Amino acid sequence: MRHNPALDGLRAIAILFVFIGHIFSSYLHVAWTGVEIFFVLSGYLITGTLLQHNDYVYFYKRRALRILPALFIFLFVFLIVSYLLNIAYSSPFLFASVFFYSNWIFAFNIEPSNYLTHLWSLAVEEQFYLVFPWLLILFARYPRVLLLCFILCFCYKWHFFHVEWSFRRIYYGTDTRMASFLLGAILYFIHIDKIRCKIPFKPVYVHYLSGLAFLLLLLISLYGINKNNFYWAFLSNLWIAILIYFSYDQHLVVNRILSCRILRWIGQLSFGLYLWHYPVVRFLRADYPWYVVVGVGLPLTFLCAYLSYRYIEKPLLQREKNKFLS
Repeated sequence: MRHNPALDGLRAIAILFVFIGHIFSSYLHVAWTGVEIFFVLSGYLITGTLLQHNDYVYFYKRRALRILPALFIFLFVFLIVSYLLNIAYSSPFLFASVFFYSNWIFAFNIEPSNYLTHLWSLAVEEQFYLVFPWLLILFARYPRVLLLCFILCFCYKWHFFHVEWSFRRIYYGTDTRMASFLLGAILYFIHIDKIRCKIPFKPVYVHYLSGLAFLLLLLISLYGINKNNFYWAFLSNLWIAILIYFSYDQHLVVNRILSCRILRWIGQLSFGLYLWHYPVVRFLRADYPWYVVVGVGLPLTFLCAYLSYRYIEKPLLQREKNKFLS
């Protein structure tokens, strides 16, 4: 799949939203939008990877190398630091994190939030990876079935906003997140013309549309989404879809911004930043003001993420890629 630097930048925006949202969790809810960006991007990129390579063994091996070594080293370091600093953690939840079902523990309110809470979204993604590649065989042959599944998942999620289900069940459930992944898959199908979608805008208006989508995504993230007004999350998916759809046009101002060197670099470190940021932020946030959390937590998290990417993620993935090409 052809590398798109604007998507690296969009991934950077997502992880920065998550980071900021966890630092200022009491009054900024941008982490919710960051998670949505990750899920839509995952659906888009995984669909492209599977359709282009059509090698499921390679796909699962690459996913395992991308996620498991960095995750296990993170958990190993977490256990050592927890012992040294006398930080309490739940052994059953640690087990759930390793086997990627921790989101359901929160969905059914089995355990309270802890230092590994953020791994719920990784569990959702891994559950998606187990099911979606096999469904894609059907979707590739009958693209309208993909559209139908997306509509059903969207309506399913919308329905639960109108019934007496807990917020945690809706927010952490894998089933209520499927629409975001399928939206990403639909975007890839549109890009390769398996689903026809004519954009009735002249090229000059695309600049304004993509810029408007970016600004509205920021505004909705900062002021719109909260626990009592989750409907804005649906609109955030629309703006994310617009940004991804136009992301290959490097003439667009938004894509030039997303493709800048610093955002591309942060995007490459996004998995490591995702793993390391939450325990660091949570530990510092308990006893120190926000400027200490930012001043100490931000550099420490970036250092850990860089070391993870430089010495764990990148070498393993490059070695596997060389084997595949040879």
